[in-house]
Amino acid sequence: MLHTLNARIVYGNHSSRGGRIIDPVSVAGIALEAGAKTAIAKSTNSLVNKLSLKFAKDRIDTLTFTLNKGLPSYLEANYAKCETLKTLLNRNMPVALKDCFVAPDFKLGRADKTADVFLDYVNETEGKFIVTGLAGSGKSVFLKHAFRSVIEKGHTYYPIFFELRSLNQLAVKKELLLSAIFASVQQYCENFTRAQFNHGLKTGGFYILLDGFDELSQEARDQVADEISNLARKYHKCPLLVTSRPSDEFVSWEGFSEAELQPFDLEKVEQYITKLTYDEEQKRDFLADLKDGLFEKNKDFLSNPLLSAMMLLTYDSFGEIPEKRHIFYAKCFEVLSREHDASKGRYKRQLFSELSVEQIEKAFMFFCALSYFERDISFSEDQMKDYVNQAIEACGVEADIPDVIRDFRESISIMERVGLQYEFAHRSFQEYFYAKFVVTDREIPLESKVAWLIKTFGYDDTVEMIADMDRAYFEDEYLLPALTKLDRKLARVDTKTNPAGALSKFFGLAKISQFKDGDTTETKRKLVFLVTNRLSYYLWEQADEKYQNQLDIDSKYLKYKHNYDNATSVLDAKYGGKIKIHHTNNLKLIEIEAHIFAERIKQTISCFRAHLEQKQEKRKKGLGSLIRKKYRR
Repeated sequence: MLHTLNARIVYGNHSSRGGRIIDPVSVAGIALEAGAKTAIAKSTNSLVNKLSLKFAKDRIDTLTFTLNKGLPSYLEANYAKCETLKTLLNRNMPVALKDCFVAPDFKLGRADKTADVFLDYVNETEGKFIVTGLAGSGKSVFLKHAFRSVIEKGHTYYPIFFELRSLNQLAVKKELLLSAIFASVQQYCENFTRAQFNHGLKTGGFYILLDGFDELSQEARDQVADEISNLARKYHKCPLLVTSRPSDEFVSWEGFSEAELQPFDLEKVEQYITKLTYDEEQKRDFLADLKDGLFEKNKDFLSNPLLSAMMLLTYDSFGEIPEKRHIFYAKCFEVLSREHDASKGRYKRQLFSELSVEQIEKAFMFFCALSYFERDISFSEDQMKDYVNQAIEACGVEADIPDVIRDFRESISIMERVGLQYEFAHRSFQEYFYAKFVVTDREIPLESKVAWLIKTFGYDDTVEMIADMDRAYFEDEYLLPALTKLDRKLARVDTKTNPAGALSKFFGLAKISQFKDGDTTETKRKLVFLVTNRLSYYLWEQADEKYQNQLDIDSKYLKYKHNYDNATSVLDAKYGGKIKIHHTNNLKLIEIEAHIFAERIKQTISCFRAHLEQKQEKRKKGLGSLIRKKYRR
């Protein structure tokens, strides 16, 4: 993490060799339009021409013929795969991408760009971008759009769309990513060689789109991150897009810029809701309320495509917008769990497992908690059975495993079968139920559960949902004890002479980071501190952002201001653009005014601790007073 101071292919049977038999007609599932076929042919010919000049010599015609038999099939299959998707509202029947996609806007540095302008910019600059957004913001849907757009606009690249989560099923080995990408193309074109693939990378023949970095297992994550960085550096002529939720590690990805998906405005939400396949009368009522002030009042939620769709799903039942994100998920689950009985009048169909809805919800909570802790987001048949068996045992109930799985899939429609894997209708449900488990369980110390989350994922929606579910529990059992420990350590540090003593509890390096502003191809610079202790940084971030209005930090500590431009100039001119946060470098850190930043952090943590102590004391007195009054009656 950095702190910025400036600032479905369904495969056929396995062949005898272990490969997959692909039927291009059944893979596509739809008839490609003539324009798409022409664009696919252009992309293929561009790559084949590059390869022919290098490898064919006197066999150009033969090579062209053999590659042209297979390479178009890859693009056609993935074009078709990106043609449809399942949504929360259409879990059993995929809908066309064009019928539910609304192009988002992006923030690049200080510039805002539309989706099409952004993609043109990537094409023009052979850019390397990490597309970031929170759960439900539409990252994967956008990347599907990007794959089709590259083909349809007739760029001279051969686009490769690859879902990174597929690597979770493979053993970690050298060149895991490139080997898997090559295999994904070669299964359609047996005569495509690794040497040809490497040559295409070197000459800029590919436009690479990697979906879901945040869905990688912990075992594969670090290696794949290194491989992506090496891929960008070694094959710099190839445009490269990677989607992920925001993460602290992207600052170390040299050569990459971040493109932040922007929340939908009212116009985009209206377009999105209008496109969704759902009851037209309910959509009209919902849209009317959005225009009548509902959107402005609840912009934080409704500007997220997933949450706006969830609200549409639950709005007819509840007629209101929940104030907290976790209430969205609770209400949505309630609707899903009774949806299968909606057309049966007063008759309530029994669940396949013969458990009550409350029991199946509890089993699903344990299922999510167990799998989330192991960072599994898709499951083989054996994995699914194993997790469900553990969940049933944890609930202390008896039920047949296949029936519980069927309830997850059919009765509450919160899991789905994709090929040979089970997946969540949306993985944010897994996070919600993990958060619910954390708040419900009082045997494991909250500090342990939250610390694991922050160390593993950084600050994300799951931690925020836990805090919102029970703010007093979160503050008293996690925030205040952790702040007290940190405040005591910082109190012993004289930041004027030893800024590293304070900063080293949060950061490991002060450096200049380069990025593309987005208005031009010009590279900008900013001073950043690289986070090495996520737990400490989370506490300071909470004080400086979440609780800022309550603490009124800026007015209290205005004197602790940092001259960013001067610090950047000194760091660049005298120290090669970076300084390690270490006590031996205190004089250097003072030169870039890091002692001012250190003092601000120290004072902020102290202020935050005092604030929470006061809140805790008020809660205790208030509860005691209330109980005493009741007993005196």
